[in-house]
Amino acid sequence: MKFGERLKKLRNESGQTQETVAQSLHVSRQTISNWENERSYPDIESLITLSEVYEISLDELLKEDTFMEKKIIKDAKLKKRYQRIILGASLLVTIFIVLNIIWVSGIMIQQKYFSDNWEEVVIKEDYPDLKDPNAPKETYLYEKNEGKVHLMVAKESLGSKFRNNYMKFNHKTKISGSYEKSGEEILNVVYVDEQAFLVYVPIKNSESLLVRVDEKMNYLDDVPKEPIDERVSYVYDAEIKKEINEYLDVNRAELLEVKKVSEREYQSINS
Repeated sequence: MKFGERLKKLRNESGQTQETVAQSLHVSRQTISNWENERSYPDIESLITLSEVYEISLDELLKEDTFMEKKIIKDAKLKKRYQRIILGASLLVTIFIVLNIIWVSGIMIQQKYFSDNWEEVVIKEDYPDLKDPNAPKETYLYEKNEGKVHLMVAKESLGSKFRNNYMKFNHKTKISGSYEKSGEEILNVVYVDEQAFLVYVPIKNSESLLVRVDEKMNYLDDVPKEPIDERVSYVYDAEIKKEINEYLDVNRAELLEVKKVSEREYQSINS
């Protein structure tokens, strides 16, 4: 006996209509009709419910019907495969959400630190940008003073962070620093990270050079393994090297002070 005929026979023997069986399985009457006429077939959950409705075992329901047995095995394999796909997709979505929460939380913590410990300032540009007339005419910064050390950090909007550094957990905020000496002389530096402290060195009859120094303020002319996101100058001319080293030697104490303050703030900002 075919599967559809067996379903119809069992329903008639139980004295039920297609409508009452459909209600028990929470499907439409047309679905029951399709099963009985073998236009479609029930899934494994529906088969179990049918066996309960007709009060017979699943083996009896599928008796001598190799097609349905094969279908059940195939459906079970497909179900397990789909479950694995859904589980894997759910896990990926969960990881994605958690990473986003961690990333956004880090930004919020950093912004709170700036709000609590730094001063927000706005610098208005009085001259047009010839390259980009639509460029913003205001620059937003965070500033902090400690003695003669002055620190600055460019303020980024949340939108800018999403555009430029989305999910970049290794991105660190660099600090521009300066030290006001007697008169109008100002020492300018950039604290990029623990491995890169940069100093602007004025050169006679030329523009200032941004050079890399070690922890004792000695000039480094080797190219670092990790690229630095600044226009660092590497000088090989002996006379210019001498001029750089003399400048660093004269201002060593002040530069060390700027580095100490910058390093402390860098750790607080990027922790």
